[in-house]
Amino acid sequence: MEKSEARKLIMQARAAWDAEEWLRAAELYERVLAHFPDLKAGAVWWYDAALAHKFLRN
Repeated sequence: MEKSEARKLIMQARAAWDAEEWLRAAELYERVLAHFPDLKAGAVWWYDAALAHKFLRN
């Protein structure tokens, strides 16, 4: 995955988050994190993905 694609997926994840589409948001964050787990912003994405799962009561 290229960083440009990752940026698009993060934008989609944020839109899903705003729409309270928790599963989609978590999946998109996790998809990016599978390729870029150590980026500085990754800590926020891990947190948001986990929080989305919490909202789903998973």
